[in-house]
Amino acid sequence: STQRAVRILESAVEAARVTELDIHHLSESVGMSVPTIYSYFPSLKDLVLTANLILLEEELTRIGRWAVDDGQEWDVHAAQQRLSQWCGSVLETENALGRLQVASTARAVDRGPTALKNLLVRSGQQTTDRLRELQARRIISSDLDAFAQAQFMNAAGLLGWWNDALSERSPVRSTPADVTLMFDRIATSLFAHSQQRSLKSNSSIRSMNSALTLPTIDPPFDEELYRILALEVGQVDDRHHQVARSALDLVLANPTGDFNISELVASAGVPPKALYELFADKEQILRVVLTAFTTSTASSYIQSLQHLGGSKDPLRLISDLVNKFQEPGSAHHRLLRLKGYAAVTSVQGPDHLELIDTSARLAIDGLEAAQQAGLVRDDVPARTVISLILGVGGIRPVLDVLGSGLPDSVWSRHLDALFGGLLAVD
Repeated sequence: STQRAVRILESAVEAARVTELDIHHLSESVGMSVPTIYSYFPSLKDLVLTANLILLEEELTRIGRWAVDDGQEWDVHAAQQRLSQWCGSVLETENALGRLQVASTARAVDRGPTALKNLLVRSGQQTTDRLRELQARRIISSDLDAFAQAQFMNAAGLLGWWNDALSERSPVRSTPADVTLMFDRIATSLFAHSQQRSLKSNSSIRSMNSALTLPTIDPPFDEELYRILALEVGQVDDRHHQVARSALDLVLANPTGDFNISELVASAGVPPKALYELFADKEQILRVVLTAFTTSTASSYIQSLQHLGGSKDPLRLISDLVNKFQEPGSAHHRLLRLKGYAAVTSVQGPDHLELIDTSARLAIDGLEAAQQAGLVRDDVPARTVISLILGVGGIRPVLDVLGSGLPDSVWSRHLDALFGGLLAVD
């Protein structure tokens, strides 16, 4: 019995490694009926979660390999070499968005959040221990919490997905050399000590609120929803929009970010038969709604960076901008954006990401203007920094499962250190 369960799980892991897990394909590959599979695993969601938790731990173990205790004495040079290994590991990530999606999958399974939290804590412990040792020996800065830094580094190691989701012709897409340089800057910032610039240390900044406030750009949800609908269903009419709008209301109101068809039928006022004439299935409705929600909100944030060139303190604005990705103030909305990013991978990503791509071009122009004005350092290309900002906004929901282990105040402090080390000029 145990061997059969292991065989099911091994096949599920291999399937989840490359694509979305399908119970019928799994049944064929293991030579067992679907009811037999469910006699070992309570539901498909439970099986998907278990398989992806295994893959996520595998990926995080690889990312954290730089911290392995090999019995040798670490000095500054050795620490720098090991952290360089971490920089290189960022480029080796495969299907990282699938791993990130585990956070949303976990919410739908009773044991999911606890299992994911335990995995993140366990996989980050080795890195945490190594960072604490280096801090105690004053090799790296003691300004940052070692546990939070370990989790941040693990999550940052999954950021390569954003670059891969963009069209190869996109001006936002970074080269491997650019990505390596960026993460090398992140690693180097660990060796910085408190006498270096802190984004919050300049008291005069507090009196410059008007100069440090980026203009608010409302998410163009209805326009984006229509564009995504046109990509998904072709000819769009009012009923498509009505169903999608009702689905969004249900998704926003449900802690799991889901809905059932009976709820949607009642809310939209569209009979089940007509509903399935408008959309192929529930998954397509979810994909449309979450993609439009994600791309419209994320693009509204990133577009505001076009004004960086006229700012008196672009670093402060960049850090504040990334913190905006946690608004409107709930982990639920961050989770929905993560699920929206994940939904893009199941369709033609470059087409569905057009709005974010356009907004990112404006952000790049703003950052390049700030670089040319000497307000921020210019050795990392603006497109790569913007890509990092979008990626950091995507990983926050994964770290949310740590609860009080990584509160907003700690997150903000690490963002300050990250962008201070990456962009600050002497």
